[in-house]
Amino acid sequence: MPQPKWNALAHLERASRSGTWSFDVAGARFEVSPGYVALFASDVSPDRVTLDWLHAHLSSSQLRRLKREMAHGIERAKFFSFTVGYTAEDGSARYAENQVWPELDAKGAVSVLHGISHDVTETVRQRRALEHLEQRHRLVFEQSIDVISHVDREGRFVFVSPSGEQLTGFSIAEAMGKTIAEMTHPDDFPMLLEVSKTWKNDQTPRTFQYRTLTKSGKYIWIESTIRPLVDPATGEVLGALSVSRDIRERRRVEEELRHAHERSEIANRAKSRFLANMSHELRTPLNAIIGFSEILTREMFGPLGTPRYKEYSDLILESGRLLLDLINDLLDMSKIEAGRYVLSPDALDIADLLGAAMRMVQRQVEAKSLTLKIEVQPLSSPLIADQRAVKQIVLNLLSNAIKFTPVGGEIKLGASESEAYVTITVSDTGIGIPQSALGRLAKPFEQVNNDLNVSQQGTGLGLALVRSLARLHGGEIDIESREGEGTTVYVHLPHQPIKKPAARLLKTA
Repeated sequence: MPQPKWNALAHLERASRSGTWSFDVAGARFEVSPGYVALFASDVSPDRVTLDWLHAHLSSSQLRRLKREMAHGIERAKFFSFTVGYTAEDGSARYAENQVWPELDAKGAVSVLHGISHDVTETVRQRRALEHLEQRHRLVFEQSIDVISHVDREGRFVFVSPSGEQLTGFSIAEAMGKTIAEMTHPDDFPMLLEVSKTWKNDQTPRTFQYRTLTKSGKYIWIESTIRPLVDPATGEVLGALSVSRDIRERRRVEEELRHAHERSEIANRAKSRFLANMSHELRTPLNAIIGFSEILTREMFGPLGTPRYKEYSDLILESGRLLLDLINDLLDMSKIEAGRYVLSPDALDIADLLGAAMRMVQRQVEAKSLTLKIEVQPLSSPLIADQRAVKQIVLNLLSNAIKFTPVGGEIKLGASESEAYVTITVSDTGIGIPQSALGRLAKPFEQVNNDLNVSQQGTGLGLALVRSLARLHGGEIDIESREGEGTTVYVHLPHQPIKKPAARLLKTA
């Protein structure tokens, strides 16, 4: 066989990443061009390339494939092509597409195979990556419990994923051709129809909860995220894609929670009514006890005789007043919870109000040898608030401070203003509050358990009532405390009551 002139083709082969070869069937001779050798990243001379050299670059499976394709080509004696993988001398895996033309002898048998091999490594890699990606998508698609569906512009299903059969009972074949109108509960379909009218101008995905038909004839709740398919050139709506899931269990839990909340509200209102009624019932005999004990204490109809009677009457009067205060707190809290506590706002002189409150607790302060200081900054304008409620706030805070401040301690009462609020402050040098208890302290009936607190009487309504009365005005309270050092309570009241309560404030030292 004449030696081919490869030099003229060398640049063209390298530019096209291809090479040519010839195989003499009878003599089993293999001749290649420089471009063919370049496909193997080899610098061996083309005249030294043999079949053994080629076979050394092929795996056993690829070698079998090469021999099979060549044998079939010789047998058919027609043009054929095939792709084979090989290992280049730099160790990289590569692929070549081979196009082969047989040369026939005088008897019509194949004498020589002429081929051109083209490097298709990148194409094969891209195709395999795409196949792998498609396989993963198909796996996700087929195994997903969500139902993926496609409807055309008439709302007719043209595609439904396999999970649709598990959800509705309709096979894929049965679902095809059905419309959204047929599959959606009549009460819910108008909502979907109305939204579909906006798709031409708004392609934002929307999520809906609605009922869909099952093969049994019943409707079940699903949640679907629907996105319109719009022709980018014309803006025409071509259909929609949706991803739907079964939400029956979620709906059931939500319904149970709603019923539980309703039952809780009913029970809470019943409790509030009970407390209000009981408070009224208890106050009547208490007023008689307090009234008659005052008569005895003051000896209005003559001396009692034995001094112990005077001591006992004082104890009856003090206990009756304490019990009446507790009942009044219960009654006020029940009114607030029932929404029946009505504010009567008025212009208040905060300095006079705080001074009056301080005088009301002066006896308790002196009994424990406490120091009570007051500091009120002048306000730019009077505070508009319910006088009884604000006085109750201050008295409750002072009562707590006195109760939990050891003998000889100090209490400070003050007021200041900011642009949004008038702030009333009560601080003490008492036992303080643990950080872990601050979050729950202002809840009804919550108390901090420590040695001093256990010895004190109360319902735990003091701070809860203060917070509730502040919120009725549209205000809030802050509590700062260090255990063993003292507590400061800030009551923030807007300059005049607002209907919507302010955001919750919380400070912890």
